Amino acid sequence: MNSQNIYATIYATNVDVIGLPKMEWIHSLKSSIEKTFLQLLPQEEMGILEGMIIGDTSYISDETKEYFRNCGISHLLAVSGSNVAYVLVLCQFLFKKFFGRNTSHIFTIGFIIIFTILSGGSASVVRATIMAIFVIGAELYAQRPNVYASISGAALLILLYNPLIIFDIGFILSFGGTIGIVLLSKKINTVIQSKVSKYFSLSDENKISVKLANLLIETLSVTLSAQIIVTPITLYFFNTFSMVSVIVNLIVVPITGFVTILGIVMYFISLFCMPAARILSYVLYAIIAFVIRVSALFARLPFANLLLPTPSILFIMTYYFAVYVVFYGKGGQRNTLPLQRRIIIAMVSVLMISSLIPYNHINVNMVDVGQGDCVFIETPHKKTILVDTGGTEGSNYDVGENILVPYLLDRGKLKVDCVFISHMHEDHAEGLLTVMEKLKVGKIIINEQKQDTELYQSICDKAKEKRIEIMIVKEGDKIVIDGVTFQVLLSKENMTNNLNNTSLVLKMIYGEISMLLTGDAEKEVEEYAESNVKSTILKVPHHGSTTSSTEEFLKKVSPQIAIIGVGVNNRFGHPKQEVIERLERMHINIFRTDCNGEIYMKLYKSGKMKIDTVLN
Repeated sequence: MNSQNIYATIYATNVDVIGLPKMEWIHSLKSSIEKTFLQLLPQEEMGILEGMIIGDTSYISDETKEYFRNCGISHLLAVSGSNVAYVLVLCQFLFKKFFGRNTSHIFTIGFIIIFTILSGGSASVVRATIMAIFVIGAELYAQRPNVYASISGAALLILLYNPLIIFDIGFILSFGGTIGIVLLSKKINTVIQSKVSKYFSLSDENKISVKLANLLIETLSVTLSAQIIVTPITLYFFNTFSMVSVIVNLIVVPITGFVTILGIVMYFISLFCMPAARILSYVLYAIIAFVIRVSALFARLPFANLLLPTPSILFIMTYYFAVYVVFYGKGGQRNTLPLQRRIIIAMVSVLMISSLIPYNHINVNMVDVGQGDCVFIETPHKKTILVDTGGTEGSNYDVGENILVPYLLDRGKLKVDCVFISHMHEDHAEGLLTVMEKLKVGKIIINEQKQDTELYQSICDKAKEKRIEIMIVKEGDKIVIDGVTFQVLLSKENMTNNLNNTSLVLKMIYGEISMLLTGDAEKEVEEYAESNVKSTILKVPHHGSTTSSTEEFLKKVSPQIAIIGVGVNNRFGHPKQEVIERLERMHINIFRTDCNGEIYMKLYKSGKMKIDTVLN
C-alpha cells in the first residue's frame, strides 16, 4: 500500500463525492467509456472489455474471475503490457494514414501516455509505455532500439520515481515475463518450428495455413518463455500452477488483442454514430463470450489448477540455474556443461537432504488469526499438527482461505497430519472447513459432542466427503505423534449449557517441556483442575476473558510463559486488564497476537525454549 502512496485505511458507512482529484478529465473520460460500454454490451462482457481498456474489473463476476485465475489468464482481465502493444499497433496504423512518420510517432507517444493514465498506471502498463517510448525515440533518431536498454531504462525510471514498487507483484511479474520473452522466445520458437517442419511445411509464407501455423508457434513461444520465468514467482506469491494455462493462452491471447483494438475503435465510433458502434459491439460480444466459455470449460477440469507449497529460495535458485543451463549452457566451452550439471545435482541434493534431516526440537507457533485460536505444531520429523483453526464469528471473512491455508503452504505443507478441535465455536473451528477442502488432512480429533451445532455437522459432512477420520477422545486418553504426547484433561462434555466449557483441554509434553492448550474453558472447568495441569507454557483460556484464568487455576498450572490468541481492538475487549494484571502479578511472561503478531516457539526436550514474535 505504501508503494501506492497509501499510508492509512479508513472505513466509512456512507460516502459522498464532494470533489474529484487532479486530472478531472480522466475521470470524465472513464465515466464516458463505462457508460458507452454498458449501453452496447451485457454486464459480464462489458466488464471484461472495461478491464482490458481502463483497468476496472468491478463488473466482472467472481465466478468468471475464478475461471480466468484457474486457467492462468488473469492478466487478460486487467490492463497489462500487451494492451499497450495493441494500442501502439492501432495508433501507428491510424496516424501514419494521416500524418508523416515523425508526426505520427509523436501522436502515438501522446496517445499511449493518455492510455496509461486512463488505465490507472499499473507497473506493467508503465513498463510497457516507457519501453514503447524508448523504441519510438530510437526510430525518430534513426537508431536501432536495444531491448535490454529499454527494459533496464524502464525499470530504473520506475524505481527512481517509486522505489517501493520493487515489492509490487505486478512489477515483478511484468519485468520477469518480459525478460523471459526476450531471452527465451526465439530459442523456443526455433525448436518448435524444427519439430513442426518435420510434419508440416512452413516454407510457403503466403499460404493462410502457414501464416496461421506461424502465428500459433509465435504465441506458444511467447507464452512458454514468459511462463518459464514467472512460474517460480507465481508459486512463491500465489501457490498455484495452472496445468491448462499454455493451451488456454494459445487459444485466447491472439483473440484478446482484437478485443482491445475493437473496444477502443467502438468507443470512438459511438461518439459519432451509435448504430455503427452497436454493429461492432455484436462482434465484440461474440469474441468475449467465446473467451469466457473457453475459460469456463478448461477451469472446470479437475486438474486445471494445482495448489503447491511455497518454493524455498534455494529451490528458486536451482530452478533458474537449470533454465540457464538448458538454454545457454551449450554455448560455453566443452568442459563447462558437465560442471553446470554437477552444480544442479549438488543443489537438488541439498534440497532433498535438508527436507529429510529431522529437527532437534519442535516448532510451536501461535498463528495470528485475529480474534480466534490456532496453534501450529511441527514435530522433529516434520509431522504437522493444528490445535484449532481460527474463524470469524458472524462474518463472511474466511480465515481458512485468507490466512491459514496460505500460512501452511508458506511452510511447505500440503498435508496436515492431525487437527485437534477444542470446541465448535466459529473462532476455533471454522477454518477447518477450508483446510479440508484445499489440503489433505490425516485425522481430526475432538471430544464427544453433546450439542449438534451447524458447524459441527458441516465439519462431519466435509470429513465424510474427503474420507477423513474423526477420532473421539475422552478425559485420560493419550495421543502420541512423533514423540510428542497429548494428554486429554478436563474434558467436561456434560456442561452443555455453555459450549465454551465443553472445550478439549490438552497437555502437550515434549521431554522436559509442556504446554497446556485450554480452548475457551471457563472457571467452572478450571475448578476441576488437578496438579497434572502444571505446564511450562499456558495458552490462556478464552482469549483472556474474565470468565477464565482464575488465580487458583494459574497457581496450579504455574507457567513460565502465557500466550493469548486475540484480535486487535476486538469487540469483546479481550484480554481483560484484570487477567493481564493477574498474570503479571505472578511474574508470568505474556505474549499476545494482537500486540506481538505470530508467536514462534522452538521447544527442546531439555526444557530449553526460544521464543520470537513478528512484532517485537
